[in-house]
Amino acid sequence: MNTKRTFSFKDAFTFATTAYIHNFITFLIMLAMWVGIEIIILALSGAIGFGVGALTQFVSWKMPFIIGLSVGGILSYIVATYYQYQITRAGFALYDNKNIHWRDFFESEQFTTYLFAMIWFHLKVILGLIVLIIPGIYLFIKYWFTGYSLIEHKTHTVKDDALNAELASQNARWSICYFAGITSLIYSITRLGAFFLMPIGSMAAIHAYKQLSSSSPIDIETKEGTV
Repeated sequence: MNTKRTFSFKDAFTFATTAYIHNFITFLIMLAMWVGIEIIILALSGAIGFGVGALTQFVSWKMPFIIGLSVGGILSYIVATYYQYQITRAGFALYDNKNIHWRDFFESEQFTTYLFAMIWFHLKVILGLIVLIIPGIYLFIKYWFTGYSLIEHKTHTVKDDALNAELASQNARWSICYFAGITSLIYSITRLGAFFLMPIGSMAAIHAYKQLSSSSPIDIETKEGTV
């Protein structure tokens, strides 16, 4: 018999807000580094488009523009995922009562596998949305905790991490849906402020994940690997 599982929204956001306030400068520096890299990528994509146009002498400006935009888009996605990876790592460290430092931003252990896991997660959600919106939303909630087990070093492959995410959300998906709705609403209302609030949403999700994991321990046999 499946037992409904839930978590405390109050405890999750209390932990996240307190941890964020106490480490505000660190998160602010991480945000500044991310934004700085994104600006460089934006300039680089424009330079690539201009360079391709100059070298190939395309009659139309559209092709160089598309090439530059594509390269910039891919690089921007990787950097954004790296930023999410770092604030999630910081959240797990703070949950375990460890100290964090802005220099941690340059530690990238397990990031390659994490990147593949997030690409696979986003592809599933996008395909679900294309087919029929509801499947996309369902997959988004089902695999909400993608990447967490990789950061915890509980798993080492994309496949095992996906299984861990699925098990963590099992019988708690309505609660996760509600949680995702609240955070999305907050981000929408604050607009630009959402960039500053991302660590709070991430750490609240980590607290929820920990509560759900403790209420139904996840045990997955894993093998070392890249994906």
